[in-house]
Amino acid sequence: MTTYHVRVERGDRYWLVHMVELDRWTQARTLREADPMARDLVAMMADVAPGSFDLTTDIALSDEVTTHLEQAEQLREQSRLAQAVLRLRYGKPRGCWRSRV
Repeated sequence: MTTYHVRVERGDRYWLVHMVELDRWTQARTLREADPMARDLVAMMADVAPGSFDLTTDIALSDEVTTHLEQAEQLREQSRLAQAVLRLRYGKPRGCWRSRV
C-alpha cells in the first residue's frame, strides 16, 4: 500500500495541508478536516480510491504553541516532584484524595 506524507500548518484562517509527494496544497477549516481533505486530494490527483493508501501526518506548530507546550511539561514535572516530596514527608494519602504518580 502506498503511503503519502502530509504536512499541516496553521494559516491565517485555515489549516494548510501540503501533500509532499504530489507537491499540492489544499486547506481545511479545522484540524479534524485535514485528513479527509488530504485523502480527497490524493484520490483526485492520483486517480485512486480514497481508502487505497495510507497517510502520515506531521502537524507543524508555531513557536508560540511550542513554547506553551514546553512550559506545560515543565509545570507537570514540578507538580510530580512536589507530590513526591509530600508523599515522603506525610506518607501515602488517605481518604478521597488519590495520587496519580
